[in-house]
Amino acid sequence: MKPVLSIEFCVSCGYEKRAFALMETFVRLYKNDISSFNLIPSSVGAFEIKFKDLLIFSKRSEDRFPITEELLLILDVKIRNEK
Repeated sequence: MKPVLSIEFCVSCGYEKRAFALMETFVRLYKNDISSFNLIPSSVGAFEIKFKDLLIFSKRSEDRFPITEELLLILDVKIRNEK
């Protein structure tokens, strides 16, 4: 079974545009490797990316937004390991 990729983002913080743009990139690049792309609105200051329920980036932990390229490197390795 193909993995799930999700982004939890804070609506009250105005993170939706950033989450939508990042998810658009993920869908474009990984549409054949991921079974479901989930956007999860929240209100707790979150911007967290999960792959197979494993947290791969947390804005709260890192105190910054992710760089797209760093996420793509992480996902490339994780997806390659799934095959």
